[in-house]
Amino acid sequence: FCKRDYDDALRCYDMAYAIYSGINGECDPDAAMCLNNIGNVYLSQEKYHEALEMYEKSLEIRLKVFGTRHRLVATSYNNLAIVYGRIGDCSRTIENYRCSYDILVDIFGEHDSRTIGALENIVDYYLQSGDEEGAMEYIKRGAHVGSVMCTTYLRMKGVTVE
Repeated sequence: FCKRDYDDALRCYDMAYAIYSGINGECDPDAAMCLNNIGNVYLSQEKYHEALEMYEKSLEIRLKVFGTRHRLVATSYNNLAIVYGRIGDCSRTIENYRCSYDILVDIFGEHDSRTIGALENIVDYYLQSGDEEGAMEYIKRGAHVGSVMCTTYLRMKGVTVE
């Protein structure tokens, strides 16, 4: 994207947010979606503080509207984890990835592709951080539910997958 595309996207999402929140109030799921999308633009621009602010506001609305166990709440936690990972806050990254994963397990079960993707996010972050020990619990869990990434990793390490 070029700078103009980001500016146009932000302007459109801001207008949409104003419309949704103006019609339906601050706790509107469409307003939360607009805030999430604004966060996505800021993330793409590497404006991490602004992205965090938007993702946190979106999460706050989604928790009020949907409660703690909804796929969009899981998405918000995942987005927060991405930003915390980019700014180097390991504990908040893992905390948010785990929240996302736990919600998806509750909603879809362990074998669902969305849940496996969330599990792989945890594994990937641990491995990128050089924490193989932290990743191992999730790698083994992933191998048992059909994660190709986790199974391949164990095989490369010479660990038998049962």
